[in-house]
Amino acid sequence: MNYKYWITIVFLLILSNVNSQKCKESTDPFTNEKTVEFQFKERLVFFELKDNVVRFEFEFNFSGERDFIFDKGTSIYFKFASGKTLEIKSDRDCQPTIENARRATSAPGGFTFPDKNFTSYFLTFKLTKEELDILSNEVITYIRTPHVNGGHEDKEAKGWVKKKAKAIKQGAECIISHL
Repeated sequence: MNYKYWITIVFLLILSNVNSQKCKESTDPFTNEKTVEFQFKERLVFFELKDNVVRFEFEFNFSGERDFIFDKGTSIYFKFASGKTLEIKSDRDCQPTIENARRATSAPGGFTFPDKNFTSYFLTFKLTKEELDILSNEVITYIRTPHVNGGHEDKEAKGWVKKKAKAIKQGAECIISHL
C-alpha cells in the first residue's frame, strides 16, 4: 500500500476523534418527544434540551478516592475575555464517581494521577436563555470550580481546559440553534 494512503487514513481517524463533540437531535421512541444533545468526549461537557429545559453537565476530577458530596447550589464561575463573569449554580447534589484510570468512563482530561483511582464529579445545572447566550457569545478564559477541601480552584483556559471551554461554547451554540 501507498505511504500517503495510510497517512490519509490515520489523519481521517484522528479528525473524526477530534470532532467527537456532536449536536444531535433525536426523538424519544416511547414519548415522541424531541431532544437535542451535545456532548464532548465521554460527557465531560454535556448539554441537553428537552421540554424547553436546558440541562448542562460539567465534569472535573481529583486524584485519589474522595467521598465528598457537593450540595445543590454549588457554583461554577466562568471569566470571559471581555472581562465579564458568569456564575451558575447546580440544581442538585453531586455524588462522587470513583474511577480506575485503566477503566475510566470519563477520561481525566489527559492528566495522569499518581494513584490508580481518581474521583470525578459531574455537576448539573439548568441554564436560562440569557446564560446560554453568554456562553455561546463569549470566549472563556478561566473556569473556577469548587474544591473538595473547601474553597475553589481556578483553571486557565489552556491545554485541556481550553478544549473543554471551546466545547462549552459549541454546546451552547448547538442548543441555541434549536430553541
